[in-house]
Amino acid sequence: MVEEFRPSALAITVRDDGIGLFERLRSAQDLPSHHAALEELSKGKLTTMPARHSGEGIFFTSKVANYFVAEANGMAWIVDNRRADQAVAPSEVVAGTRIQVELDAESPNDLEQIFNEYTSEHAFDRTRIRVQLFDIGPSFVSRSEAKRVMRGLERFREVVLDFRGVAMVGQAFADECFRVWPSEHVNTTVRAENANDFAAMMIRRAGS
Repeated sequence: MVEEFRPSALAITVRDDGIGLFERLRSAQDLPSHHAALEELSKGKLTTMPARHSGEGIFFTSKVANYFVAEANGMAWIVDNRRADQAVAPSEVVAGTRIQVELDAESPNDLEQIFNEYTSEHAFDRTRIRVQLFDIGPSFVSRSEAKRVMRGLERFREVVLDFRGVAMVGQAFADECFRVWPSEHVNTTVRAENANDFAAMMIRRAGS
């Protein structure tokens, strides 16, 4: 169930009656599931109509808002920037798409700081991936899981993999993310943040 918005904040809701955001992305990108579509959306620069729009709108809205929820196809992507947290949850929205945004009018987020975190010389060339979004469990051990995380990230110059909430990282997963993939995409730098001691050790071994 999606968290209720605070009555003291400015809340905006936009809804349509289309096939659903995640179904639209799933079919256009030939992805295996709605969850996979959510994963790709969270990376940024994903669009089904590149001639019409850049794919930056939802991504930056999810960063600027204090609280952001995208619901479609029975699933919700929740971004809580007050707690620096993200989650996936069931949703009552099956038909169409509902986007909800909460803004704190008294303490708005610093737009310039947010854009500077993800851009350089006005180009959207950095992204941060919350690894925990890519699986239901707390452990990431396989090379196939790593390939899901790294898919399409060559669009960026710099990628941060945020391991907050990930209990364990396997050798194959770390090797794919921090040795194999970077060796095949030399124009993209990959680094890790918020890894626990065990995961950090596996990442260091792969990188060395």
